Amino acid sequence: MALMLLAQPNLGSARDYPTLVGDTIHQECQTAKEIADWAYRSTLPDIMWPDFAPADSNAQIVLSRLNDFDDRSGPLISGGYTMYDPGFFERKEPEENPRKYDEYYWQREPQNGKRLVIWSSNHSWRGNWFYLYYLEQDQSFEEFYETLWLSPRGEINVPSLLEKDQWDAPTVLKRATVAGASLWVINQRKQHAKWGIWDVLIPVAEEMVQPCWIDFTPNLPTGLDALPTAVKRFAKLADEALGPGTGEGTLAPTSRIRAGVARKWTLISERPWALTRSLYNTRKEVEGGLEVWARQMPARAIVYRKLKREYDKAVPQLADFLRTRFEIDPGQADKYSAFAMDYMLRSYFVFHSPNGARTSTFTNPWPEAIR
Repeated sequence: MALMLLAQPNLGSARDYPTLVGDTIHQECQTAKEIADWAYRSTLPDIMWPDFAPADSNAQIVLSRLNDFDDRSGPLISGGYTMYDPGFFERKEPEENPRKYDEYYWQREPQNGKRLVIWSSNHSWRGNWFYLYYLEQDQSFEEFYETLWLSPRGEINVPSLLEKDQWDAPTVLKRATVAGASLWVINQRKQHAKWGIWDVLIPVAEEMVQPCWIDFTPNLPTGLDALPTAVKRFAKLADEALGPGTGEGTLAPTSRIRAGVARKWTLISERPWALTRSLYNTRKEVEGGLEVWARQMPARAIVYRKLKREYDKAVPQLADFLRTRFEIDPGQADKYSAFAMDYMLRSYFVFHSPNGARTSTFTNPWPEAIR
């Protein structure tokens, strides 16, 4: 059941992004590109799964990971870690199932003599691992389940179409305007890029093949690597003030903050309009917390003084960067830069708040016409 790759692209040429790479003749590849374009230019802060405008009529999602946009899910219902359309997938429950947190999704109507099956396998408190299979239509669920568990956990010998240890469900789609159309898949490889690479899998004869993929990675520096010197110095000082976060256990709150601010710097450099996620603290709360922190020892007071100085230098430098990179008006660049630096200062630190994000509303001032 090895996955077939139909085309090897020439990656050496300059290109816009997101980019459709590979064999572009398939309708599914074109649809995936349309979805990617909409998602990239939307205000979604994370492109962690395919999502597209409600008016899009080329595709219908019939299975996906849980997400923040349940109101756009149409007939999908929650199965636990997965959302699925019961008209296309049946959630199977093994008899005497010793692993009650596992989920099995069984394609109701076979296609080309095969059937898509998704297994959501409980891993730990962090979530589930996902596997995708393309089985012979005559194979029963009971036979599949028995074969799956012939080997000990961790030694599953039924090959999956997904990469090993995948934490997110693939997205299964159908052509919305074609009755009885075969199901196809968009699967994200997050480890390759800030917003991942979308592999497009389609049924050809009796195989699922990958004719193309969507690449979100620009051929230029991103995140802090792309940003001006004063912004880098501010980020380094903010990271120093944040602290090492050692001994925090598996929840690792400091590491989570670091990962979050890295994603936000990337948004500022590539998708500044998508800096939309709400923050916990107000500016006044953050500055008050830092003042208390700085008074505890002279070394901290020095770091805080430098942080404020670099903040003031970073605002105009970031505005210059945005004006050059995105060709926006100076006034628009100045306004957004002030917003973005305030946003990032408040992203590095979390202090006790009696309101906790409820009074921390904001509006991203990026010009809607420039995306």
